[in-house]
Amino acid sequence: MEAYTTWPERRRLVRERIADTLRNARPDVVIAHSLGTYTTYETLHANPDIKVGLLLTVGSPLRVPTLLRRLDPALQDGRGAKPTGVERWVNIADIGDVVAVATPLSAVFPVDQDETCDNGLGFHGLGGIPR
Repeated sequence: MEAYTTWPERRRLVRERIADTLRNARPDVVIAHSLGTYTTYETLHANPDIKVGLLLTVGSPLRVPTLLRRLDPALQDGRGAKPTGVERWVNIADIGDVVAVATPLSAVFPVDQDETCDNGLGFHGLGGIPR
């Protein structure tokens, strides 16, 4: 996360790669996990021409205080904004996920649905062998 948020050139290149991928694939649904939720959020804001029917964020660190201070665009009056090209935003966090520590995300961001779960795959996993 540090390398992405503090190195402007890396940030630009990551956003560019995500934007190019989304423009070429034109998906109806974008699933972003962990740091991918942060980079995708910023990319969608920077590229309002990209339209997404559903943004599904999983294990998002968007409310981690050190990352919030570096978010682009910055919060306005303590609130984030939904990217204009996103029709619906659903956020899911595992109950034991220390990366998605501050749930619900909807306390700061205008997600349409905020859910918690116990995925049984470890505190921040999306697959693999249950512990």
